[in-house]
Amino acid sequence: MIFEKFISKLYDAMGKGKGEEFAGALNDSTLKLGPSIAYYNNFLFEKIIRIFEYDGLPFPQKVIEVPVMATGYAGFLFDEKYGNYVALPGGLTGVTPFTDLVYSKFVYAAPKCEGGERFIYPYSAGGDCIIFENTSLRNSLVPLINRYAVLLAHADVSIRDALINIRYNDVIPAADDSEADTIKEWHDKVISGEFAPIPDTSLLNRAPIIPLNINGKGQIALDTIECRNDILRQFFAEIGLRMTKDKKGNMITDEVSSSDMLLMFNISDMLKHRQEACQNVNEIFPDLKISVRLSSEYEALEVDTTHDGDI
Repeated sequence: MIFEKFISKLYDAMGKGKGEEFAGALNDSTLKLGPSIAYYNNFLFEKIIRIFEYDGLPFPQKVIEVPVMATGYAGFLFDEKYGNYVALPGGLTGVTPFTDLVYSKFVYAAPKCEGGERFIYPYSAGGDCIIFENTSLRNSLVPLINRYAVLLAHADVSIRDALINIRYNDVIPAADDSEADTIKEWHDKVISGEFAPIPDTSLLNRAPIIPLNINGKGQIALDTIECRNDILRQFFAEIGLRMTKDKKGNMITDEVSSSDMLLMFNISDMLKHRQEACQNVNEIFPDLKISVRLSSEYEALEVDTTHDGDI
């Protein structure tokens, strides 16, 4: 109960009201799709903003990674009114020969900041703003996150249903609405994990009980859980990160290297653009020395093509 009380008081303290109602919803066993999708959107976004580690940043790493990952880019500059360096989302404008690919100005606005337009280095003479790009085409990862959040939420609902089915051995048909309400009440208690006797014994005497001949219900639940895990692995694979599911035992070196190179393509592109942005920052702001690398969680994913023979 401590968890629910803490969440309730915190929610009220934040001025959102209905703290008890919110805390009570945390005990909802129905696992609805909407809240599950919201959960996985936050879960996956939390994972990806920790992919890169920085040295020398004048603010926390998340300040730059959140807008870069979410919008595809962010502007890095020194704001005179704020009196410090900032990394912010904003707009790109200004004519260059490279239509829709390269811009000369960054437009931004934020509390306590001067805001306005800044010329982008190195595409404008005297530019004092650096654009950190997420990918070559400044793509956001939000569509990818949401797509997999939907798949993972559906997988969670399927896992819940598979686990509930383990508790079912029979189906009781109903002849009318009254009997249906009695069966539904029993069904709801089974779903919530309660011991659920049927109060109307005449129902059992009249209605033919139909046995459920579902073989391997426990295995279906395990397979569904593995499906959810495979979806999560595929999410990281699309970014270029490998999860630990060993399938290399029977692969030869060229196949392993080709697979790793395919996975590393996206992450290498993302790292390359951050490294170039850090270099540009260091060139126009001599008091900074910023560098970026893959997080230690993912350094082991570096591609090694030096092996000979079978693995």
